Amino acid sequence: MNELTLAEKQAIQQLTGMHYSEGKNIRAACIGMGLEKEEWENIKSECEWFTQNEIVEIENYLNK
Repeated sequence: MNELTLAEKQAIQQLTGMHYSEGKNIRAACIGMGLEKEEWENIKSECEWFTQNEIVEIENYLNK
């Protein structure tokens, strides 16, 4: 795997906080951080604690 960019590392941190705070609006978090499909593809494997529903919600947002 390639070294993650600073933006990708920050995205992981923001998504981690959203997940562990039991946030109900992952789409809003993605919008707020400006998450892009390429970033998600680069960090997805680092976010193994996401539920399948959370992953689907993120991917639905990115494939809008």
